[in-house]
Amino acid sequence: IRFSIYDINRLLGIDIKINKLEEYLQRLGITVVNDTKGKYVKTMAIIPSFRSYDLKIWQDIAEEIARIYGYNKLGEDKITKIKAELNNEFIATENLKDKLVENGYTEIYSYSFADRRLIEKLGYKLNDCRKVINGLSPETEYLRPSLLPSLLTAIAKNPWSPDINIFEIGKVFCVNPPNNQRKSASEEKWQLGIAAVGKKIDIPNEFLKFIKQSDIKSVDQTILDFLKIRRQVKYVIFDIDDKLIRNINLPRQSALDSASVSVTYKEVSEFAPTIRDLAFIVDSKMNAEDIRVKITEVDSHILIVELFDEFSSDKFGKNKKNIAFHIWLQDMNAPMKDNETNNIITKIIKTIENKFNVELRG
Repeated sequence: IRFSIYDINRLLGIDIKINKLEEYLQRLGITVVNDTKGKYVKTMAIIPSFRSYDLKIWQDIAEEIARIYGYNKLGEDKITKIKAELNNEFIATENLKDKLVENGYTEIYSYSFADRRLIEKLGYKLNDCRKVINGLSPETEYLRPSLLPSLLTAIAKNPWSPDINIFEIGKVFCVNPPNNQRKSASEEKWQLGIAAVGKKIDIPNEFLKFIKQSDIKSVDQTILDFLKIRRQVKYVIFDIDDKLIRNINLPRQSALDSASVSVTYKEVSEFAPTIRDLAFIVDSKMNAEDIRVKITEVDSHILIVELFDEFSSDKFGKNKKNIAFHIWLQDMNAPMKDNETNNIITKIIKTIENKFNVELRG
C-alpha cells in the first residue's frame, strides 16, 4: 500500500517522524519500504497475508498508527468555517422535484443504460445511440437516448401496483443530435420525464409554462405488449437546461412538512399475487366503476380490481354490454392456494350477480 507520511500526519493531526512510524508498523508485522534514493517521499507498506482482508488503503495504515500512537494523544482542531455560495440550479431542481412529489409523483433513479430491443421498438436508430464498449448484456449495451426506456422499465417491474405515478431527472445520450442542435459529434443532456399508469397525467400549474397538453403522449400498444404492461401509460418528456432550471421559481415546500398531506404506510407482501379475470353481461347504462368498487369490498385478499375491457354487441342482447376485470388476489403470509382463490372468485360472482342483477359471461 503506497502512502505519504504527510497525508497520514494531516489526517491524524499529529507530527510523527518516519522512524517512529516505521517502528509502529513493524510491531504490527508491516514492513516499510522506501524509494530507491533512500527518501521517504513514496513510501510503501508491505502487508502480511493475515491482514490483507482489512488493510487495503492508506487510511487503514493511518488507523493502525493512531491505534499504537494512542487515541487519547490525538489533539483537537477547530474546523474552519467555509462560506459556500448557494447552488441556485440545485435548489431550483429540488424545488421542481418537491412540487412533483406534492402532486402525487414518486421520483425514481435508474441506470443510464437501455435495452437494445426496447430502443429499437421505440423508434430510435442504434447508430444514433451511444454504444457501451464490451456491454455485458442487451439490457446494458447502449446508453439511453431518452428517459422513456427507463420510465417504462420501472413500470414493467411493478405490475401489481394499483397506481404508478413516477418521474425522473437524468442525463440522456446520443451520437447524432437531431436537427443539428449542437455542432459537436455527440450530445449529453438533462431531461425530465413524467409517467402515469391507467389515468391521465396531472401536470402542476407551475409546469404548464413549458409543458403543453399536446406534449403528453400515450405509449403504443406494441410497446406495452413487449414489456408485458397491462394498462395504458401516458408520459411527457422534455429537455431541461441551465437556463430553464434557473427560470423555475417554485416555492419550496416539502410534502412531508405539509399538514394537509396524510401519508399512510401499507405493507407489501413478499408473495406474488394470483390474477383471475371475470367478465359480466350488464345493462349498457350501468357504470362499470360501481361494480369495480363493489368487487374490492368482497374480501380482504383482493388487492387490485382493474377494468380492462368494455364493449357492446348484439350477441349479448338488446342494450347489453360486456365488462371484464383483472382481479389480483394476495395473501400477506403465504402464496394464495387454489381453493382459497376459487372460494373468493365464487363469492365475487354471487355478490355481483345479486347486487346488480347481471350475468356472468361464460
